[in-house]
Amino acid sequence: MKRLVVIAYVFGSGCSLMAVPDPVPLPDAGTVRADAGAVPVDPCEPNPCTAQRQTQCEAVDGTAVCSCDEGTLAIGDVCLPVTACEDGDGVGCALVLTRGAAVDGTLNQNGGDNSDWYRLEQPSTGGIERITIHLIGDSGPDAVRQGGETIPVVPNIKFFVAPELETAARIVPRDGIQDDGQFVRILSAEVAPGAVVLVRIDDADEQAINYRIEATATATDDHADGDDGATQGSEGETEFVLETREDTDTINIEIDRVGALLASVSLNELSETTAAISLRIGSLGGNDHRRYYGRARHEVSRPGTYSIRVDHRDQRLVSGTLYLRVLSDDDHGDRAEEASPISAGLGEIVQGSLEAQGADWFAFAAQANQVYRVIYNGSGTLQGRRADDTGFVWNYEGGDHYRHDGQSSDVVLEVSGEAHDYDLMIMTTDINDTAGNRLGAAELLADGAGPFTGTLDYRGDADFYGPIFGEGSGCIGWPDQGLGRLEISALDDQGRVLATAPMQDGQTQASLSEPAVFYLRVGVRAGQTVTYPFDYQFSYNSEACN
Repeated sequence: MKRLVVIAYVFGSGCSLMAVPDPVPLPDAGTVRADAGAVPVDPCEPNPCTAQRQTQCEAVDGTAVCSCDEGTLAIGDVCLPVTACEDGDGVGCALVLTRGAAVDGTLNQNGGDNSDWYRLEQPSTGGIERITIHLIGDSGPDAVRQGGETIPVVPNIKFFVAPELETAARIVPRDGIQDDGQFVRILSAEVAPGAVVLVRIDDADEQAINYRIEATATATDDHADGDDGATQGSEGETEFVLETREDTDTINIEIDRVGALLASVSLNELSETTAAISLRIGSLGGNDHRRYYGRARHEVSRPGTYSIRVDHRDQRLVSGTLYLRVLSDDDHGDRAEEASPISAGLGEIVQGSLEAQGADWFAFAAQANQVYRVIYNGSGTLQGRRADDTGFVWNYEGGDHYRHDGQSSDVVLEVSGEAHDYDLMIMTTDINDTAGNRLGAAELLADGAGPFTGTLDYRGDADFYGPIFGEGSGCIGWPDQGLGRLEISALDDQGRVLATAPMQDGQTQASLSEPAVFYLRVGVRAGQTVTYPFDYQFSYNSEACN
């Protein structure tokens, strides 16, 4: 009589740490029943424990239990090497870094110490982990340095997620990504719950430095990177934070009518430029997506859901506000934050219809010290200012040329007044107006006693000179009586007038008591006209007038 013998082989995987000895049953491992014809099953054969440095397997009550290899230590769900080394010199003796608590350290103070390892004290709860390193003390911004002494370079940061310790998950190198500043370096990355995070800092130039390292509290990504889970936005303001260099924030908005979507951003970091913020806008699932920078007017050809994806062109860690406005009957934005973009120098003509007592706002990207000509066909009031300022510095009635004093930035223009239709165009010019139109853009006076020369290039032009450091008394004036259509004024550093020539009695010179710092301004006298460009000469010396 023949008997059928059934031999059962059970394969599976599963593990736990000896440091956390609760057995973890393998998924397909059943209970082994005593049977005279059964072959005993070893759950560790073949070995299901394959994680890095966690390959020890022990059968416990018929299940496989994985544990750390010799010379390693269980941290969370992973095993890390333990080695005999100086504190922080290797991953096996990494220093513990508590979130929210700064740790001071040194590199290369004793030679050869060119890297330090740190491990976040607790495994991550999941989200954004952010590491910041500052140079401090003799290496920091307040250190007194002798002539020719070089400033130390902030070390590189390498971010590891255990058990992988050979290849960094993120790197902030000395070159590549722009520095966050001369004395600071920032790295952030999004990790899964339970992740064990280690950080290695490398001082590749072998220069001794003092540093401070800090890990902030784990944060969450404020907006999804794509359409799945995107934030549902609306007209108005939405705050955003680009937590990592690869972060993209996606905001969706429902638009129920044909028209246009205005989008613009402002940043909390004053040193950053909005022109580097990328705005990718289009209908959900459509093929009308376009990329803009800083601000956008996106045409809406059909109602539906539209997405706005915000990221940084240079992978900077920034935060700010996104402004959204849907236009239909009103054809342009009603405030500076929602200004309609207009190009400069490309021949673009924008048409508008202003409602009574309303305001239409426009914005264009202006280059430092560039002179623009504004073409405006309308009956209202047109004035302009820097987008990052609050006071208007230019009015169309005073002249159709605008000089962009200071650094490159956006300029906003406001059209206001009674209801009217208008055309607007921004042109670039080749005018080289070296003397700015305000104190902050003043041109330094050439050395010597003068006379000094200059040119008023266009209607509304005014030339500022300085700063001049006062020595007691001074004298300003005109060497040529024929320049009576112009006036020269001495101003203090707050813009208050100290003296003006010609004086009311016709004198072409004026004495002043010089403050510590002052400026000179040359412009056309009220009620006078000149033909542009208009060349002039003026005199200044640090003694009272004769």
